[in-house]
Order: sequence, then structure tokens, then C-alpha cells
Amino acid sequence: MVEGGPAENKGEIDIPLGRLDETRGWWQKPDPNGLPSQSRWSVMGRGDGLTWLALEPITGRTHQLRVHCAAMGFPIVGDNIYGNGPRFGEPSLHLHSREIVVPLSKNKPPVRVVAPVPEHLHERLRACGWNGEEALAPEQVVSHA
Repeated sequence: MVEGGPAENKGEIDIPLGRLDETRGWWQKPDPNGLPSQSRWSVMGRGDGLTWLALEPITGRTHQLRVHCAAMGFPIVGDNIYGNGPRFGEPSLHLHSREIVVPLSKNKPPVRVVAPVPEHLHERLRACGWNGEEALAPEQVVSHA
């Protein structure tokens, strides 16, 4: 769930990421000299100045989705490091790993894990058109190809 959101319905972000500084540990920043970093996104719904995005990290950088969304001008709701979230309190971070697919080998199907939507996301997801069902319809699932 992001604040505002992109004008388009799908796209890709290609922004290299590097460490913010030595004192901030894992925190990252857009850095032209950083490591390559790509994410795909698709709009799932919009409402109340928010956009429900399906995000797919192509690379696996620390905080990649959070930094990419903030750098594009649509920070994740409740992100108190890269976005406009409060340091403490509501709203908490509105980022949820809904589904993870891990390919193990070409001879076996991938392992697929789906997690229920946490309660703190329900209200804002409904504002963006979520119908409350735990499973996403096939047309809503981001491709893993």
C-alpha cells in the first residue's frame, strides 16, 4: 500500500542502491554507483489517495521495495525510514509478503507459500477495492516468470 501512486498501471523500477552511510547499518539510498536493483509493480487498486501495488523484487537488495517506492515518489504507507510514516504508532508499515515462490530445480515444481493479509492492512486495502478474500484471483497474481 503506497501513498499516492504511479499514473500507470504497471511498470519497472531500475535504480541502483547503495548503503546510506556507515552509521545507519542496513539503510539504503538510490546511488548511481550502487548495486543494480530492479523491481516490477502492478496496480491492484486505488482509493482515498492510496494505491495498492503488487511488488516483485527482481534483485534482492536490502529494503529494495521500500527505497524504490520512496524514490519514485510513492512511499509505502507507514514507512518511518524511507517514507512519511510516524516514528512510533499508526500506521504501521503497510508492506506484506503475500506470496513467495521459490524455484528449487527444473525437475520439480517451485515451493509456493501464501500468507494471510494482516489485520492492520484491511481498512486501507478495502479502500482500494480489496474484497476481503484471502486468496488473490489468478488475474491479480504477479507473474513469476
